Amino acid sequence: MACGYNKTMKIIPSYGPTRNPRTKAAAWVCAGMLTVMLVAQLFSYEDFPSVLNIVLPINEQPLIHLTAALAVIAELLALPYLLGMYLSKLTRGVSGLFAVLAASFWLIVSLTNAHAANSGLFSTTFELPGGLLAAIWTFVLFGTLATVVYADTKFRHDMSTS
Repeated sequence: MACGYNKTMKIIPSYGPTRNPRTKAAAWVCAGMLTVMLVAQLFSYEDFPSVLNIVLPINEQPLIHLTAALAVIAELLALPYLLGMYLSKLTRGVSGLFAVLAASFWLIVSLTNAHAANSGLFSTTFELPGGLLAAIWTFVLFGTLATVVYADTKFRHDMSTS
């Protein structure tokens, strides 16, 4: 029955890299912004695909509905990384990837739809027109996320001298 090969996978969860107060604040601001967007989009989810149909260059209804679902799922799955939850390295990386995808998606949508009557950031719960306010919202979202990712990955050159 047992062939003598008993290899188990060891998953070691952690809270991730320690964050200084500035990085924690940026992560909480980003998580708060995503949560506000997520709740507003879910509150009027039945209208969300039609709003995205206006701001996206896609005309196929099944693809628009899939995009709406993926946008909401990406925002939801981004929260564990931003909140610094107790996760494995793989889950933290996937959550961080979803955060980057969600912020990038909304940044591109807001920058390419200044003409839209509704930017889609909050579905039809709060109709924020495309333009300066939508761009500022997404720049703050993307900027705070970039600050958190930069601090968490410690992507810096070694400044020590020998």
